[in-house]
Amino acid sequence: ASIEKILNYLSDIRETLNLQENYEFEIEKLNKQYEQAIADYSHHALQLSENRKKVARQLETTVQQQLAELGMPRMRFQ
Repeated sequence: ASIEKILNYLSDIRETLNLQENYEFEIEKLNKQYEQAIADYSHHALQLSENRKKVARQLETTVQQQLAELGMPRMRFQ
């Protein structure tokens, strides 16, 4: 009976070790996914900011042209 207990104990230890190794692998994988998500977020945030600035300049130009057409060339829209 003691050999059986030792073998069961060995099996339990191996299972625990495998779980720990899997957890470490999963944590590493999740950290990589997190870092990629942060990089993607930063990239898209920068693109959004650039697009907003571009559209704001276009809007400013359009409004300035319309103000000039309305006889208010000195009015400024920013």
